[in-house]
This record gives sequence, C-alpha cells and structure tokens, in this order.
Amino acid sequence: MPETIRKTAARKDILQDFKTTHTNAMARGGVAASLAEQRLLPILKILASIQAQQEAAAAFAAQLLAALGVADRSADKAVGKVSDDIFLERVLTAVTRSAAIEIAQFKRMLKAHGFTETDAHTIIPDRSSAPAKKEAPAAPSPPATATTPVVSASATTEAPVVSPPEPDQNRT
Repeated sequence: MPETIRKTAARKDILQDFKTTHTNAMARGGVAASLAEQRLLPILKILASIQAQQEAAAAFAAQLLAALGVADRSADKAVGKVSDDIFLERVLTAVTRSAAIEIAQFKRMLKAHGFTETDAHTIIPDRSSAPAKKEAPAAPSPPATATTPVVSASATTEAPVVSPPEPDQNRT
C-alpha cells in the first residue's frame, strides 16, 4: 500500500511532494480541487510568503556581504600596514641599538690605534651622563606643641600598657 512522505523526511522533499499534491488535485478538479483549496492552498500561500522573505533577506545579505568584503579587504590592508609599521619600528630599534654597540666598538678600535679618550670624542659625540643632582635637605618638621603629643622611641618594642580606671569606691 502506498504511503505519504514522512514528517521526518528532508524539508525539500516534503515541499516538493506538497506542491505536486496541490498541482495534481487542482488538475483533477471536483472534490479534490475543492479540498486542496481548503487545506493546501493556505499553506502554499504561507510557504510562498516565507520563500519571498527568504529571497529578500538573501538579496539584502548579499549586499551586506559585498560591503563587508570591501570593508574586510580595507581592514586587512590597514592591519597589514600597521603590522608592517610595527615590524619596521622594531627593525629600526634593533638596527639603532646595533649602531650604538658599533660606536662603542669603534671607540675601542680608535683607542687601540693610539687615540686618547679626548681624541676619540672629537670624532664621537660625548654622551656622558650629567652629574647626579644632590637632593635638597628635607623640610624641618613643625615644633611640638602642648596639644600635640610627642612620641619618643623606647628601647622596647612592646606597646605601653594602659590600666583601666579604678571603680569609684564612693558610690553606693
């Protein structure tokens, strides 16, 4: 005995069978066409609406994807440029540090060939660090007043012990 398509079948297959069923019922006419209009046509209209919405969304998504592709390529170029700039900065830093080392080695070579320190620095700029500045003396602390308690250091590290006041014996 023939069976209808299972509800777990592929969506594409179910839709194809549904449309074929509607077309065949309308072609037969009579009761089959009447029932198809009542039962199948509303669902076909919903499916057509959903399909139209999907196509519109796909067209809009295609536009967005195209714009995204342009922006992505532009961003890739910018990221590549930034990456190149960072790489060049690092290369420049490494080469300049190597140059500083080469200056020091050049100075050693000059001295090995009889140049004095002064003679070498007529060729090489003097980058001696400036003598360290002496720190200014600390500002004197304000003198202690009668309202300000004076704390002095004691020889022990224990905190002073404070006794509680004696209860008043005169109270009854």
